[in-house]
Amino acid sequence: MQPSHTSRVNSKRRVFWSDRFFIALMAFFLTLVKTKTLNTPYMWPFLPFNGRAAADFLLRIPQPYKNNRPSIVHPIDKKKTAVMLPTLACIAQMMQARHSHKDMNNRSS
Repeated sequence: MQPSHTSRVNSKRRVFWSDRFFIALMAFFLTLVKTKTLNTPYMWPFLPFNGRAAADFLLRIPQPYKNNRPSIVHPIDKKKTAVMLPTLACIAQMMQARHSHKDMNNRSS
């Protein structure tokens, strides 16, 4: 028994649909590969491959613990300067100093 005409048509449609899907997928991927944002390839660090940057991207180390700038931007100084994050005690001291300064202004007037 031969397959009916409609099953042959449906199988051809499935083949053409999958061909178009993969062509569209390749066009999308090539667009991502060719795109540059801020003079940096969109797919970096995977294309062109950079192992250390890829590991940094996948493992997602918190920003305060990162000491190096990304190599793709060609930094003059590869090391970042330490940024001191304010502690709660430091914030409390600043608030206290601000309140005492306001009190002094109110007393003088």
